[in-house]
Amino acid sequence: MLDDYLNWERYLITSEVDLPEEYQYQGRLYRLAPADRLYIAGMGGSGVVGDLIRDLSFVWGWPFEAVVVKDYFFRGGDGLMLAVSYSGNTVETITAAAAALRRGMPVIAITTGGKLAEMGIPTIKVPKASAPRAALPQMLTAALWTLRKIYGVNFDTPSSLPYDERLADRLVKTLGARPTIVAPVSMQGLAYRVKNEANENAKLDPSVEVLPEAHHNWIEGASGPIMAMTSPDIPAEHRTRVRLTVDLLSGEVFEVPMTVGGILTFLKHVGIATVKIALARGIDPLKTPRIDELKRRLP
Repeated sequence: MLDDYLNWERYLITSEVDLPEEYQYQGRLYRLAPADRLYIAGMGGSGVVGDLIRDLSFVWGWPFEAVVVKDYFFRGGDGLMLAVSYSGNTVETITAAAAALRRGMPVIAITTGGKLAEMGIPTIKVPKASAPRAALPQMLTAALWTLRKIYGVNFDTPSSLPYDERLADRLVKTLGARPTIVAPVSMQGLAYRVKNEANENAKLDPSVEVLPEAHHNWIEGASGPIMAMTSPDIPAEHRTRVRLTVDLLSGEVFEVPMTVGGILTFLKHVGIATVKIALARGIDPLKTPRIDELKRRLP
């Protein structure tokens, strides 16, 4: 698994994806055209794609509202859906995609295979990795190329994600302390990915607080270590909220460029750091026994 993170560059999709202008599904015609609302359905390591697209759309003013769907139940109206499932068998994502299709909404699948790839909708297949969470580069860049084709959005296409051992070591120390991860709305997807990596790889339980809402409640009861996230690319109001939090409570500040390359480079280090924490604790970072047992118990 560590090798996957160390070599994330090899999984980046760096060229356009092939999509039709329209397609038929169960006798109904669907057109792939820009819509005001983009739904991104996905769970776990696949669901982070939607979280990060929402962050990027917020920061760079992309021409759609990004709505993340992480449930079986979908009640959306007009729009376009990306259904992201590494395995292609995620029941919540398949159910949401089917609901969108019934409502006449075009759906595009991003997956390695499985039932989602067999639905008969436009599908972008991505390379496999050791686990869904380690396959973020290919799933995210596949989604972004899809958005470029449909919406014409611009984004950086990194050719490398340079490794900084000092950053990895700093993240090991910070995340090993089970911090509260504090981030503004414009970076909340990134913050939740950091938490989730600590959960799944290191089997630790940091929490996330989102600004400015957390300044209306959490800050009064805050205790323990803080990991604050900021960026030169986010609105000045958000940077101020992060700075004031650290002024009042102290904490470790991590500045992340809100570009595709900046996000993936930082998350590469988070992945490496959480694997290192797991190994130092004598834990297998790849295995997720509670998640596996939960899946076995589901009807």
